[in-house]
Amino acid sequence: MAPRHRGPGRGCLLRHERRQRAAAGATVRYEFGKSGQQAETFLDAAKVGASQCVGCHVLSRDGQRIAVGMDIPAPSPYKVIDVATKTALYSAGSMFGGGGANFFSFSPDGKRILTSNAVTVELHDATSGAVITAPLVDNAAMPDWSPDGKTIVFARSKTKPPCFGGMCGAPGVDAASLETLTLAGEVWGPGPTLVPPGAENNYYPAFSPDGQGVIFNRAAGNSYDAKDAKVFWVPTAGGAPIQLALASTGGDSWPKWAPDVQAYRGKALLWLTFSSRRAYGLRKGDADPAQIWMTAFDPERASAGKDPSYPAFRLPFQDLASGNHIAQWVTTVVRKPCLEKGDCEPAELCQNGICEPDVPK
Repeated sequence: MAPRHRGPGRGCLLRHERRQRAAAGATVRYEFGKSGQQAETFLDAAKVGASQCVGCHVLSRDGQRIAVGMDIPAPSPYKVIDVATKTALYSAGSMFGGGGANFFSFSPDGKRILTSNAVTVELHDATSGAVITAPLVDNAAMPDWSPDGKTIVFARSKTKPPCFGGMCGAPGVDAASLETLTLAGEVWGPGPTLVPPGAENNYYPAFSPDGQGVIFNRAAGNSYDAKDAKVFWVPTAGGAPIQLALASTGGDSWPKWAPDVQAYRGKALLWLTFSSRRAYGLRKGDADPAQIWMTAFDPERASAGKDPSYPAFRLPFQDLASGNHIAQWVTTVVRKPCLEKGDCEPAELCQNGICEPDVPK
């Protein structure tokens, strides 16, 4: 299916939603530009075989595959799933055993996947789950693959999380630096340190779609649900981090890029999202559930060492009663092929050979 233009980026956005009352997490899909569109539940506990929720997730850039963690965050059993059919390509880990992960990143072509339990990063085949290199790097978490496939950025805790009885994993990192691996031929080796260790914690790195920089979170303490988290940017060529001060005022986590570089008045413009507990309307903020917010990013201002962000806005299709995190973007909206309505899920129609949401007229 050819990609359709969606305004800021192409394709659809998938986010993790956790209902405050039921505490049951799910991934929710919203396809931009579709008339009358509403947010649709894409995967929930029943669909993936989890006992309570499906949470931490990442999509391949082409929208073909999704990796999802299940139930517990440190680390969880996980599955890599075909997006069109929602069938598992492979699964790994167990509730109280090894092999699980809570951080993922697909290679640009979607054929390989990085997994991390916050203790090590491993490289696997994304179709079979077969180990390619384990560990690829020690004391590493939250990996992200560059758009050209030649660099991996990750967070490294000041102190490596311990393992207990063969169970290794942590829900976050402490006092972390941001470091890289670079590819030379077929061999990965240590690359430049983007943000050295210091008094603060640097984590959740994500490469920009042009590969020129990395956005990340910074907080005083542990990364897990940090109330003081702010969004920063650092150039991959080296330089001082810059806070996205206009957009990020505090309590802002999981920054993720829309996948395209766009043009505005003859200049490049990027878009990104993050989750935030800031006040919205009559909400007080702070203790309220997090929502997904979006901002534009000016690469020219970033290159000049200036705040590259704009004031952020809340994406309007969210339920205010749910806590939303980890917005993921794709270049192509992948849906299940069909011949008739019976090939689709109950809330879908078969239209033009694919299963589309049954949007009320």
